[in-house]
Amino acid sequence: MRIAKVLGWISGGLIALLVRLLLGIKLLVNPNSDRDRIEAAVKAATGRELVLDGELKLSVFPWVALELGPATEEAVKGAVKQKLQDILKKGQGGLFGH
Repeated sequence: MRIAKVLGWISGGLIALLVRLLLGIKLLVNPNSDRDRIEAAVKAATGRELVLDGELKLSVFPWVALELGPATEEAVKGAVKQKLQDILKKGQGGLFGH
């Protein structure tokens, strides 16, 4: 009985710590301040220009994620220009296939 009580306190403390950590991230991190860095990283990795038109939002529940507003990526020569969200939606869950 004593072991179960100690394990309960430990797991409760870990859950409380995780909730505080996620709330701290949500309150202190502004993804819009990194917009230029994201666009530059995409340009460096792909050689294409990425334009983030909408607001960037940070989501912490049910998992940590960066939500993009409207975004367009420069098309390869001869390809049809498409919105980035349309490209990602075709994968049924974006980059990770969820």
